[in-house]
Amino acid sequence: MQLTQQKAQEKLTIKYAIQTDSNLDIFLSNMGDDQLKVGAVYLKNETTSIFVSAPDEIINPYRTEKVTVTVPPGMNNFSIVASTELGTLSKEYFIPASEQDLLVYDTENIILGSLQLRFTSFEYSLYQNGQWGAWTFGFAPPLGEYIQWRVEIVNISNETIRLNNLTSLTLSDCNGPSEVSWFVINSPITLDANSTSSILYRVQTAGGDATKSAQFVKILSGGNQMVFLTFFGTTQTATGAKPFGQTIPFLSVISGGS
Repeated sequence: MQLTQQKAQEKLTIKYAIQTDSNLDIFLSNMGDDQLKVGAVYLKNETTSIFVSAPDEIINPYRTEKVTVTVPPGMNNFSIVASTELGTLSKEYFIPASEQDLLVYDTENIILGSLQLRFTSFEYSLYQNGQWGAWTFGFAPPLGEYIQWRVEIVNISNETIRLNNLTSLTLSDCNGPSEVSWFVINSPITLDANSTSSILYRVQTAGGDATKSAQFVKILSGGNQMVFLTFFGTTQTATGAKPFGQTIPFLSVISGGS
């Protein structure tokens, strides 16, 4: 039971890869809270799956390590799959032959600042009958319902960040100058260095009362919506606090979709 629980908590990700001739550098990230050990690396194409390495590499939480393997002759248009010692597989990562000798990024892990968004964590919940419901994958939210949002943010810096109540999630209508914002609750929010935090966006004004439904937000405009996350606060350094701000342009949602 303990091994099953440990395996369920493992989160091994292929961050990016670089191929030069037959050498393939694979950058593996541990996005979980526990240390893990990389047990095997496989290369797959349409006809073959080949075991290429047993690196026995230990990766600490929220760290990235490089593993180098040799690509067998004639192995083109292949995918990379890495496995932990307990058998947890990474997401399959494809490298077409046309992109050999290029730096290839996994867009789930693009980093533009001190805070990294885990794109696959994007969820919403509905307020109905006086309580919040279950979390649902967030890319097709309904119209006319009170909504809260939840995303996971990783502080990849070496400093503590404190977010204030101006931190928000905004939906902007692609078809016109219309937008709506949700602000965080329970601010200030402390993001420790090299840690993951779930952030809730619920109220319509900065510092709004999260216990009153009148403070919640509805989506009233259907169709394509661009999503932006904006963070405000301070970074705690050895010499004191300094202002912090970051914007993450997100993907998009189709409000009123299915």
